[in-house]
Amino acid sequence: HWTEALRLLKEMREKGFPPNVFNYSCAINRCAKGGNWQCALDLLEEMQRCGLVPNEITYNSVINACAKGDECQRALNLLDEMRRCGLAPNVITYNSVIDACAKGGECQRALDLLDEMRSRNFVPNVTTYSIAMDACSKGGEPRRALDVLEKMRSCGLAPDEVALNNIVSA
Repeated sequence: HWTEALRLLKEMREKGFPPNVFNYSCAINRCAKGGNWQCALDLLEEMQRCGLVPNEITYNSVINACAKGDECQRALNLLDEMRRCGLAPNVITYNSVIDACAKGGECQRALDLLDEMRSRNFVPNVTTYSIAMDACSKGGEPRRALDVLEKMRSCGLAPDEVALNNIVSA
């Protein structure tokens, strides 16, 4: 539970053991799993105020929390911040940001991120394509969802149950 993670961070500080990047990242991950995007953002800011430098795992967890909270623009902003800090996004990062776009009905942004991923030599996986199809579905773009399915198949990937559900929904 994310509340327990926060309590333990507080207890660490009170006992003279300042939390490190790993501790904060774990707590942020708990907030993400608990659907509390605001808490995840607050912890990111707190750790930065303490002079700790977030890593890729930290950013991925915060972006994931924003995706779960339908906070598309915040997820996109965090992706930009991550890059400004010299951290390289990975497939997990892209999947989370595309998911945030899907939940926000931002089909074009999701597809732009999918293209960006490929242009940066990342290999989208079944999850990536499935989330992109979901973005098309939620954005009212069924033809584009079918295009994503075709791209997925042309890369030699077979759709899983989630991808098929997303395409049927579109």
